[in-house]
Amino acid sequence: MRLRDMQKIFQAPILLLFLLTLLPVSSVLGKIGDPRPLTVGHLRYESHRHTVWATDVRTKKVLWKTGIPMSYYRGEVDHRLERDVQWNIITSFKLKGKILFVTNSKGETFKLDSVTGKFLKKAVEEDKKQELK
Repeated sequence: MRLRDMQKIFQAPILLLFLLTLLPVSSVLGKIGDPRPLTVGHLRYESHRHTVWATDVRTKKVLWKTGIPMSYYRGEVDHRLERDVQWNIITSFKLKGKILFVTNSKGETFKLDSVTGKFLKKAVEEDKKQELK
């Protein structure tokens, strides 16, 4: 056997091993995650895509679930990109008093009653009036 043939034999497994170690990393980089759950006292607020819910961490009982109405994509669909990176999803929560502020990837903020999960229309209408002034 020649030296070149020996090098090819040893290079193939090394190249294969290199590719297999990169594969899991590249598949993780493209994933979109939900925001971190927000835990205050014995209540945890969580979301997945367009739904927010509150759970009592002591009993593990879901207290309420609310769907957030928002556009599915962040504008026009780019067919060159994967669909999941174009989704408009919930990105963060903030709790101020009894109001849960839910923000999506377009920057829209929704206000929910943190006890019932119902939308606070008065708060949303007041914000629109202030924007018009």
